[in-house]
Amino acid sequence: MILTAILLKYGGNIDHFYNKFTTPKAKSMILGDSRAMQGIQPEILNEAIKSSDKDYELPMYNYAFTIAQTPMGPPYRKSILRKLDKETKNGVYILSLTPWMFCSGDDYNDDLGEFREQDQPPHNMIYVDVNPNYEYILRNLNLFSFRHVFKTNYLLHKDGWMERKKLSKDEFSFNARKKVQKDMITEFLDYYKLSKVRKQSFYDLIKDLKKHGDVFFVRSPIDLDILEIENKFYPEFDNFIDSVATSNNIRYFNFTRHPKLKEFSNYDGHHIDKKGGELFTKALADSILSVNQ
Repeated sequence: MILTAILLKYGGNIDHFYNKFTTPKAKSMILGDSRAMQGIQPEILNEAIKSSDKDYELPMYNYAFTIAQTPMGPPYRKSILRKLDKETKNGVYILSLTPWMFCSGDDYNDDLGEFREQDQPPHNMIYVDVNPNYEYILRNLNLFSFRHVFKTNYLLHKDGWMERKKLSKDEFSFNARKKVQKDMITEFLDYYKLSKVRKQSFYDLIKDLKKHGDVFFVRSPIDLDILEIENKFYPEFDNFIDSVATSNNIRYFNFTRHPKLKEFSNYDGHHIDKKGGELFTKALADSILSVNQ
């Protein structure tokens, strides 16, 4: 089958998510939206943990998607548990959190089990660890972009990390990309409202993951003007996460307050680039490994 051959060789180029469903069940996981999918690099975490005295079960897998697919909620929790290797006893689970992950719009009723993400991957997938994955092809062929076989703008690595490529470095291009992000997030202010159902699913997920190892919360570094929009929407977000962390004996690493914030370079004010991601992931690894649990 020609399509199968293309997917085996170029699956990481022609679709943003396909490779995530062709890899084995995961012992340790990175969870969250596009900030985590692009900003946290499993290979760096694996190397740091292996060099430490921690006996966490590896490898680390990046099972983050985008905010369109992975707000907190029953659908994401269900998919995470499908991808999780249930035999794991000492994994490490990094939850990258943003205010938008706890929100829903008026056009869906969470109390009735209506979720905007439910018809998208990973939630429309039953099989999350087979290669080639024909279920994904049947359900999500509309997401494939075969032109990227020849013009690669991104690469979804086998460990789930999304690497952005061929990004213009000039100030004009950066500001144009940043404007798109700011406009999108500003629109969220009028559309989204906090969801009790999503928060409850967050609590449930924490309990699930703690049965298999240690859980950590992280807020990724972003430009201050984008952070300002988020704080306008949910001023008590950090207090909320701090409270949940404290009550569950979890550490919360807030990199929006990090003294080396400017070193974690990004390409649109919102998403960390490859070099910035290397530094951020190393700093995150140091933070995790410094904790005595």
